[in-house]
Amino acid sequence: MIPAFDLIHILFFRQSATLQRSYQMVDAQWGQVVNVYQRRADLVPNLVETVKGAAAFEKSTFLAVTEARAKVGQINTGGKTPASPASRR
Repeated sequence: MIPAFDLIHILFFRQSATLQRSYQMVDAQWGQVVNVYQRRADLVPNLVETVKGAAAFEKSTFLAVTEARAKVGQINTGGKTPASPASRR
């Protein structure tokens, strides 16, 4: 009976050691997952600032193009009052 009892103890401790190693491996891998999520979370503020900068550039470009298009239709007299068509004859 003693050898069977010893065999059960050996198998139990071997299984316990295997489970402990498995838990440690899972913890290590989960730590990697947490690191990846933390890195991604750290990049979000940089992404937000980049998008804000791009939006400001788009806004200024749009305003400049709109003002340029508006000036195309205007007549520039250089500050002088244009002569009436009757006086040109």
